[in-house]
Amino acid sequence: MVTPTYIGFTAAPKLLGRLIRWASDAPVSHTFFAWGWSVEWGGIMTLGANPNGLTVAPLEHFAHSRPQLYKVVDPEVDLWEGVREYRDMIDCPYAYGALLGMGMVELARHLLRRRLANPFLSHATLFCSEYVTRLMKAGRVKMPSPPPAAGSTDPGQVLRIVLASKQFKEEKLVPVVNSRTGQVLRLTPA
Repeated sequence: MVTPTYIGFTAAPKLLGRLIRWASDAPVSHTFFAWGWSVEWGGIMTLGANPNGLTVAPLEHFAHSRPQLYKVVDPEVDLWEGVREYRDMIDCPYAYGALLGMGMVELARHLLRRRLANPFLSHATLFCSEYVTRLMKAGRVKMPSPPPAAGSTDPGQVLRIVLASKQFKEEKLVPVVNSRTGQVLRLTPA
């Protein structure tokens, strides 16, 4: 059996998440790679760039941020190719400088109505949408023309690429909740 793979998104409720959603004109503020229902891991796992760096975490860590998953349905797409290509970056620090550069890119887009290159792009560190864009390119996802510029892609752009593609299908999630505490124990595909 082939383990399903996904591109995931969240909408973090805190200030940074709201700022990213406003700047990118999108309903999401974070994106990540996920692989699905694994007996070994006990659920769906994610790999993505977050403030701790490029890390692995259970999908439930994002339960408070309205997670959305889009399953790869095209047999030509292999996101694991990208994971393998960029595996040396796992546990690398987060690209705070490049995130600041993305703020400048978004500001220029809003004020000047044009896309600029990220002035603080680093090839040694990543932010979330830069990592996912690299995985998608390496995994043979059909990208728009012209493709997103390196270091200048926000989570909203990644979402728009996924929604416009026939290579993905939305996967509805059902929370398994502890009846006493209300804590989400697991998110499972519907």
